[in-house]
Amino acid sequence: MALAPQLLPNYTYLEYSKWEGDWELIEGIPFAMTPAPSIRHQRISMQLSFAFRDALDDLETCDCEVIGPIDLKVSDHTVVQPDISILCESAQDQYVEFPPSLVVEILSPSRREHDIITKRQLYEKFGIKYYLIADPNENKISALELHNAKYVEMESALRFTLDESCAIEPDFSKIF
Repeated sequence: MALAPQLLPNYTYLEYSKWEGDWELIEGIPFAMTPAPSIRHQRISMQLSFAFRDALDDLETCDCEVIGPIDLKVSDHTVVQPDISILCESAQDQYVEFPPSLVVEILSPSRREHDIITKRQLYEKFGIKYYLIADPNENKISALELHNAKYVEMESALRFTLDESCAIEPDFSKIF
């Protein structure tokens, strides 16, 4: 007897796109993105964005770009908003529906487990090559790389091969 799943909401991207406020949608279930990120969260986001942008600017043949929060449409029932994404393909819509080369989540108290567990599994399954988790409490960045469809922690120098023409080693010394 499967009554419980029938009681859960099951929204689609079309419905999600009409909502006010900041939300994510995972397997049809809405998750509120409140409260707004803290000042420290925003500073870390900006510093990381600058570090990635500076590393990309040093390359002449790279067409990758750093973008802030945008809807990442994994499926019609799953839409998330990474804090930072690096796209190496052109995106023209209100959302991105292909795996970015790299995504960053900055942990906040209200969404810590969500980012560490749920989004890790989601990004892994979607095929995002690099997943970085910035932890403001520990002043630490954990970098995960996709190997054989599973994330493994990167232990050496943080060099990211985003596509064939684009490998970067961002300077993270000013993040925290």
